Amino acid sequence: NISAVISSSDVKKALNVLHESFFESVKKQLNIFITGCGNVGSKLIGQIAAQQVWLEKHLNLQLRVTGLANSRKMVVSADDAINLANWKEILDEGEPMDLDEYVNKIIGKNLRNSVFADVTASDIVAGAYARRVRAIRSGRGGRRCHPRQSCRCRCGVRGARGRGRGGW
Repeated sequence: NISAVISSSDVKKALNVLHESFFESVKKQLNIFITGCGNVGSKLIGQIAAQQVWLEKHLNLQLRVTGLANSRKMVVSADDAINLANWKEILDEGEPMDLDEYVNKIIGKNLRNSVFADVTASDIVAGAYARRVRAIRSGRGGRRCHPRQSCRCRCGVRGARGRGRGGW
């Protein structure tokens, strides 16, 4: 028998990992969230689309783009990967960009093997994600520790109002 203590918020992920390890093939799944879909970001998406079949066949690596965002729109897929054949239309039909909400949706999905690709030149994007990661590691679950004042615990929050809302 093997026993483990798992946080209730990680039960679904833990069960998926165990099921994958014991019962499924040796394919590894990588969930990618791309922020910045301009020139460089669209080239990255094109490379992923062009290499998906080869990577799955030869390296047993399944790449799934599950989130896309630009300065105006954002989309995080409900369950499946975003169809890269028409990603521009999917993103155009997405909801208005709210950087805090986008990062919270990514964290809320709690997917294993997730990659956040920041293909912007924005310090705001990098800072927002870094704050959330530090907050999660410290047990605050992505919440600001001092919502009414500047933070004193080095999470980077300054002042009562959130920065990074909307475009960057």
